Amino acid sequence: MRAIGIILLGWLLVLGSCKKDKYTTVVEGRVINVGTQMPIEGVKVVIANEVSFSPSHTDTTVTDANGNFSIELPDENGAWIHLRKIGWTFHSSSLNNVVGYQTSYPAGTTSGVKLEMYPDAWFQGVFTNLTPRPTDTLLFEHLTYSGSVKYGGGGVMYRGYGPHDIYPREPGYTIRGDLYFRYGLNYTKNGVWYVKVDSVYVDAFETFTDTIYY
Repeated sequence: MRAIGIILLGWLLVLGSCKKDKYTTVVEGRVINVGTQMPIEGVKVVIANEVSFSPSHTDTTVTDANGNFSIELPDENGAWIHLRKIGWTFHSSSLNNVVGYQTSYPAGTTSGVKLEMYPDAWFQGVFTNLTPRPTDTLLFEHLTYSGSVKYGGGGVMYRGYGPHDIYPREPGYTIRGDLYFRYGLNYTKNGVWYVKVDSVYVDAFETFTDTIYY
């Protein structure tokens, strides 16, 4: 009997050494609007064990009225988080851990995370030349939301009298709400080239429609 006990103990030690170490990944943070810096309630926070549309181990929670959330994934040495809310898009994380539309976290507890989202809005501006000529041209470009202006090298070219309906598709061109939509115009008047950089503030879920003169 003693020999059998020793054999069983040996097998248990072997199996124990082959068993995968257990971890738990905990993430605590807040989801806010990148434009207003206000909390976003009702965001679905998804934590998963891999970057996939069908991970094998997931859990979910929802942000409260202050945008706060706390979520964990047991038995995983690290995890991924992505956000879901109709009409909203993930923007950035306060940590340097963004991979595509998700953020990564190591095993243990990561606190004080700030995740930013922006609401959809739509741009449907009509650009009108104050002194139109049939040979005039207009190059319209959507500029970056922040940083230095990198103007030139792509855009939509319009020719003739106008007015020029930019992105006439209903309900327009999807942009980021609660932010300034920045654009550049490179146009000719009577053979002379002009450059103009401007912006319009577009509220969340607003369809900005206006006539802009140049």
